[in-house]
Amino acid sequence: MNITSATVSATLYKSKTLSNGMHPIMLRVCKNGKRSYVSLGISCLEEFWDVKKGKPRKKHPDHLLIESVIDQKIQEYRIAELEAKNEGKTKSSSELVRSIEKKNANSSVLDFFTEVINRFRSTHQIGNSNVYTNTKNSFKTFVNSNTYSFSEIDYSFLLKYENWMRARNVSESTLSIHFRTLRSLYNLAVKENIVKEKYYPFKTYKISKFNTQPNRRAITKKEVRKIEALKLKPQTDIYEARQI
Repeated sequence: MNITSATVSATLYKSKTLSNGMHPIMLRVCKNGKRSYVSLGISCLEEFWDVKKGKPRKKHPDHLLIESVIDQKIQEYRIAELEAKNEGKTKSSSELVRSIEKKNANSSVLDFFTEVINRFRSTHQIGNSNVYTNTKNSFKTFVNSNTYSFSEIDYSFLLKYENWMRARNVSESTLSIHFRTLRSLYNLAVKENIVKEKYYPFKTYKISKFNTQPNRRAITKKEVRKIEALKLKPQTDIYEARQI
């Protein structure tokens, strides 16, 4: 089995020049003689870039901030490769880039909610789109954060979310819908490798506990007689409804 580690470093991508004269700072991932590049979303003038060290020179006004971004990204790749090795997997440079960037693109629960809702809308599944939108809005109000990740959703979180909704007199049926929708989203996130299955919280938190039976209540015979005795104008909607 190939256990060669990837070499990850930052480089100034001089093949591309932006309108402001700067060049994009790219992360270069090398493994087994093959290279892959991924943009860090930041740029730098050539005069401020240290080629040998792969980072901005100290005279760059934001050199500490840019160094921090580079270091965090490199660390992310090293951790991802280590996790893959522990699972007995090997990834090429391009596979490593794809797996991390896909994970980053959808790591936020709210971002993935939006993506799935757009999938439903694109296939004209308006009902599903509305259900996911309602649950997303409830979840967003509760967490009050756009960057909440799937791995942060555990049994304790779900219990707090439930209690928060109960304090707002949310019905049992709505509770059930929100939690079933959130569980479906989580299942999809696991399938698409956005979150690892080991974090899955719905093995311990059971949705079946919600009472979704409708609370039907018949009116009394006295109330029926009152409706029967009402003087209503014939041919009107309310008259026809009473007759039925």
